[in-house]
Amino acid sequence: MLASALSALLLVGLAGNQYAFGAHQGKKQCRYVKRKIRGKTKRVRVCTAVPKRPAPAPQADLVVAAVAPLEVFVGQVVDYHVTVVNRGPQVARELSLAIDSPVALAKVHASLTPGQAASCDAVGPKPGAFRCRMDTLPANGRWLLEFAGPAKAVGELRFAVAVRSTTADPVDRNSAVQVLTTVAPKPAGG
Repeated sequence: MLASALSALLLVGLAGNQYAFGAHQGKKQCRYVKRKIRGKTKRVRVCTAVPKRPAPAPQADLVVAAVAPLEVFVGQVVDYHVTVVNRGPQVARELSLAIDSPVALAKVHASLTPGQAASCDAVGPKPGAFRCRMDTLPANGRWLLEFAGPAKAVGELRFAVAVRSTTADPVDRNSAVQVLTTVAPKPAGG
């Protein structure tokens, strides 16, 4: 009984117009269609090539972190330390690091491992806007940067940094960060 029910379902599946054989990538996909041949309707097997899927785009998960003091006094130098890490799995290519600093940066220093090359240039009229570039960052590689500038007025300083690459980033939400530093008035007698 069960065998006859299964064979009936199988026959119904075979009798349909869309039964497919071997639909693997790069192979042929076949189906039966009804065609009129010399005045008679016949079932004919028609095969077409299944296109190959394109190779997945390379990906590099870039993570950026920034560290700054919580509080400084007016006139003190504020040091910002930025770390960019490539969690992989691929090499990140043509990295671009955008820095938006509330203070004019007197010091811009990149710590590089042998074979790495990077450059940092001021962007536009704003004194704390920089763009740093690096050709490649290998999987599990680090790019360390240090920025410094004097705090000139009482208030809150927001230092923002974001990293991008021409290599696709599967987790984009960890590619930008900002840190806050409070600038207090100089203490009396200091």
